[in-house]
Amino acid sequence: KKKLNVIGYIVVASIFIFLIIRSYIEIKQLEKNHRFTIGRIIKIEPVSGAGINALFIYYVKGKKYSGSYSVPDRIRKRVGRRFYVMFNPDNPDSCKLLFNKPVPQRIKEAPPEGWVEIPKYKKKRKIRY
Repeated sequence: KKKLNVIGYIVVASIFIFLIIRSYIEIKQLEKNHRFTIGRIIKIEPVSGAGINALFIYYVKGKKYSGSYSVPDRIRKRVGRRFYVMFNPDNPDSCKLLFNKPVPQRIKEAPPEGWVEIPKYKKKRKIRY
């Protein structure tokens, strides 16, 4: 019976280690090979003991993708807002919400395959008379 318990712990630990390694590899691949598109936050969910997650959607080559990303509490009021999303063009499911980079209103949509870099824009200056 003790052997079965030890084997069970080893299996659970192995799965946990595998998931951590897979996540690390996915992050490194995303840092090396990425493009940018526009994502919209559709829901904020609390995660027990881990803060809150923003659920978001984005499109790559006309196909809809969704993701979730751990965000600070101040994002709670940003449901419906648009932010840039970094995604891997070889695996668009691999993504990261850039919650500190909102998309300006004047940018209506992203190219189907995304941008190589986040578009730069100049803020319009108010003319004072």
